[in-house]
Amino acid sequence: MRRFRIRLVLAFVLVLLALFLRADSLFIGPVGLLTLPYQFSLWTWEVKNFPAKWLYWPLETLPWRRLSAEERRALVRDYFATAREAWWLTAMAQRGVAPSTPEQARQARERLVSLQEKMGALRPRVEEALEAELSALLQEEGLTRRIGPFSLLWPPVDIRFDTLPKFLALSPRDRIVLQGGVLLRGDISLNEVVALENRIYRQYNLSAVVVDLGGLATYPAILSPFYGPVQVAEAMAHEWVHHYLYFYPLGRAYYTDPEMRALNETVADLVGKELGRRLYARLGFPPIVAGGGGTGGAREPDFATQTLRETRRRVEELLAQGKVEEAEGYMEQQRVALARWGYYLRKLNQAYFAFHGSYAESPASINPLGEQVRQVWTQAGSVGKFLEAVRGISRLEQFQALLQRTGGPAGS
Repeated sequence: MRRFRIRLVLAFVLVLLALFLRADSLFIGPVGLLTLPYQFSLWTWEVKNFPAKWLYWPLETLPWRRLSAEERRALVRDYFATAREAWWLTAMAQRGVAPSTPEQARQARERLVSLQEKMGALRPRVEEALEAELSALLQEEGLTRRIGPFSLLWPPVDIRFDTLPKFLALSPRDRIVLQGGVLLRGDISLNEVVALENRIYRQYNLSAVVVDLGGLATYPAILSPFYGPVQVAEAMAHEWVHHYLYFYPLGRAYYTDPEMRALNETVADLVGKELGRRLYARLGFPPIVAGGGGTGGAREPDFATQTLRETRRRVEELLAQGKVEEAEGYMEQQRVALARWGYYLRKLNQAYFAFHGSYAESPASINPLGEQVRQVWTQAGSVGKFLEAVRGISRLEQFQALLQRTGGPAGS
């Protein structure tokens, strides 16, 4: 129990750091006021979920409640199978695909309720199981720390399956830069999203887009229960990297400039994909089809990636010439063209590129940091050594110096 109390106090400190160091509502002003009816409250979410998570933890330490590794993995696979069926039934209902008879409709509703109840019952143990498996991988990478007499994985892996908030990204119309953003409730409707974006455009002459998130580095980290096992495995590792980096210069420099934000996200992406792949395999899921991602060397960009990057470059040129309306018209033409090829984007504008440009490996990014970070990754040889190499960086110049030491070209 002493160890539990220490972990509880330390975790509470981590909550405070997560709330105060992470400026999730980056925009204060008229636009922030405009979004008030739709804003997601981090404080409310933490008050509800943090105690529930950590008060549940001692129950899992009781000998008669402990599961073997294989029992944990079977529980996780059962949860994802249940979530997949629940998602399918929900999606059919939202699309208006009704069963052919009233009796079948009733059975579908009852089945969905049953699946949701099962997911709720399984959730705490599945979260603990996933946390235990990822923790084991991180410990294998040597990422434990001495805290007093204890050797602990710090920070502890902690996740919560819940509805993810959405993110309202803002950019000036005459250039592509993430000027700010606000977390919005996950249940905001499409009509409300479109109305909000249009109002911001008309009233404040800003480019705005509401985007879905893959995860959120609150503590515990929020993950969608309806993502597949690959996405969940990658997202939980990605968000843990953000938790880890909060305690080093790289994480604390997240909001100092766009390049440091991009460096943080690219590091988290690479580690998330690598550990996510290994976690997925560790849980006993079928092998991922070759070509479905990973952290290898240079990859040939696909059609959508090439198109988005060419679009980004052309838009930058047009905006530099002051041709804002022409750039916006061109982005809409490209969005329609991508849709014809099966790559659907609800909105393609300056704010879209500003948000996704924070992820140097994103198809919408033309930032050279992606390949540069990969060079450091390749030289490091392991997740643990890679994080040790980059975590002390607080300025782009320091990263460029590290890149030179590993044999890569400095500069962008």
